[in-house]
Amino acid sequence: MLRLGLVIVQPGGRGVATVRVEREEETPRGWTYHLVTPGGTRHVLTLSFVDYEHWAGGRVPPSMVAEALASYVAAERPEGLPGRFDASTARRWLPGLDAHLRGATSARW
Repeated sequence: MLRLGLVIVQPGGRGVATVRVEREEETPRGWTYHLVTPGGTRHVLTLSFVDYEHWAGGRVPPSMVAEALASYVAAERPEGLPGRFDASTARRWLPGLDAHLRGATSARW
């Protein structure tokens, strides 16, 4: 099991959401992340190489992009995190996600 750090995001003053990557698996098209929230709910996120390059351009590890993305979605989406979702789908749910992740990957890490 791969254990990585926490990312805390406080978007739009809506509170803090923390999501932790429990396991990372490389796939032919990117990565699959097994996530856990502070409440213990488990989720699966897929992140393609294309989306990773779009947001981070290699500046930070893909796992940090996954944690930042999942934390932002958990804090900003009224329905919270779905059980399984793809990063490209999250872009359609939250129009501010691109700007948030680009800022986070260039200034935060």
